[in-house]
Amino acid sequence: MIVVFEKRSRWTPELQRRFLSEPIPVRGCHSASDVPALAVAAGVACVVLCLDDAEGECLQVLGRLAIRRSRVAVVALGGDRAGGLEWPFRELGATEFLAGTYTAADVARVCRRHVEQAGAHSST
Repeated sequence: MIVVFEKRSRWTPELQRRFLSEPIPVRGCHSASDVPALAVAAGVACVVLCLDDAEGECLQVLGRLAIRRSRVAVVALGGDRAGGLEWPFRELGATEFLAGTYTAADVARVCRRHVEQAGAHSST
């Protein structure tokens, strides 16, 4: 499963469309406090954090995941102004950081890679 934290629904429906023909559920979440519990649930391979209008909340999510020692992959998505946030996010545990110009195909490709990696780890 892919969990998407965002204030406004943009990436959740886009990723749901991208994975429609695959057994990869995408669940949207608008509450930062719910993300850590969802992230440690069985079957979650990837958490997508949308920084738009929620940078502070995304940092809190990463902090809570670190406290829980979560090994789930975290993909942070930011706009043009988010480039300076890459290293603080990576230091707190973000696996991927996309800033500036990227497409839905780019985001889906990154998520798919983490889903595949999680599947390989769960079968060993």
